[in-house]
Amino acid sequence: MANNCSYTPLANEMLENLLEDNPQMLPILITCSIITLIEVILFFEAWLWVLRYIPYSDRRTSIVWLIGIYPVFCATCLLGLYIPRAAGLCTLTGTAFFAVCLYQFITLIVDYFGGLDAMIITMNGTRFSLARPPLLCLFQCLPKFEMTRRNYRILETCVLQTAIIRPVILFITEVLKIDGSLNENPDVAATTTLILNCITLVSAIFAVSALIVFFSASKNFLKPYRIQIKFLCVQTALILSNVQSVLLIILTRFDVIKCNKPFDTPDRGYQWHCFLLTVESAIMFIPTLLIFRTTNGNVTRIRRVRPSTFSGMMPSDGIPNENAPLLHPKDRSKSFGVVKEL
Repeated sequence: MANNCSYTPLANEMLENLLEDNPQMLPILITCSIITLIEVILFFEAWLWVLRYIPYSDRRTSIVWLIGIYPVFCATCLLGLYIPRAAGLCTLTGTAFFAVCLYQFITLIVDYFGGLDAMIITMNGTRFSLARPPLLCLFQCLPKFEMTRRNYRILETCVLQTAIIRPVILFITEVLKIDGSLNENPDVAATTTLILNCITLVSAIFAVSALIVFFSASKNFLKPYRIQIKFLCVQTALILSNVQSVLLIILTRFDVIKCNKPFDTPDRGYQWHCFLLTVESAIMFIPTLLIFRTTNGNVTRIRRVRPSTFSGMMPSDGIPNENAPLLHPKDRSKSFGVVKEL
C-alpha cells in the first residue's frame, strides 16, 4: 500500500491490512460501532415513546429531531471511520442533518410559548441585552431590544445562517478535493483551506451568539419547560459539529496534528473529528435523552387563551396551568379558545 501520509486508502484496503499496518485502529472501530449501535437502539425506543406520550404533533416532530442529533452524528461518523475517503462527505451529511435540528429547536421554543404571536405578547414590554458571549459579552454599552417579530426574524436568521454556510463550505471543499485542486499546490491549498474554514468558524460563532441571546430572552418565561438543559444540549452539538471540526481541519492542514497512527492519511482531520464526535456523542446523548424523553417540561395542559395566541400552548401571563387535565390527541376540542393538538 502507498505511503498513507499522501494517500487515503479505500475501505477494503484499510480493513484487509488493519491488523498488520494499523492495529490501533481496531479498538477504535469496535468501540465506535458499539456506541453507535446502542445509541441507534435507544433512539428508536425514544421515538416510539415520544409518539405514544407526547400528544402535540408539532412538538413530537421537534423532539424526535432533537433526540436524533447525537445518534445521527454517531452513524455518519462511523461511516467516515470505516470509509476514510468518505469522511468529509459523512461530516457534511451530519452537519446538514443538524441544520434541520437547529431550526427545530427554535421552533420548539416558539411552540412552548404558544406560537410566535403568543411569544411576542408574553415578552411585550420586556427588554433584553445583546451583551452575551462569546462575541458581545464585553460590550455592555450595547442597546437593549424588545422581542418584536422583526427582531425575532433577525435572531433566527443569525442562528440558521450557519446551517447553510457550513454545508456549502464543506461541499466546496469536497468538490475541490475530488477535482485535485487542493493537491496541486500545497501553499494555495493551505491558504484556501484556511479561508474556507475561517468563514465557517466566524459563521458558527455568530450562530452561537444569536442562540445565546434568544435563549437569554426566553429562559425566564420558560422555566417549567427546563429550557436551560435543552439549550445546553443543542449548543454543545453546535460547537462540536462546527467549531471542533474546523479547528481539527486547520490543525491538520498546517501539520500541527502529525501524520501518525491510527489516523495517518491526508484526511486525518476528518477522521479525528469522526472519532472524537462519536465519543462526545456517547456522553451528550445521556442528558439529551433524559431531558427530551419525558413528559416533564414537554407536555402542557388544556387552557383558555387569548384568540391571538393561535397555537394556544402558553396563556397570556406566561404561566402554564399544571393542574388542568392532559390533552389527548383523540380528545380534541372544537371550540376556538381552547388549546387543540399542536
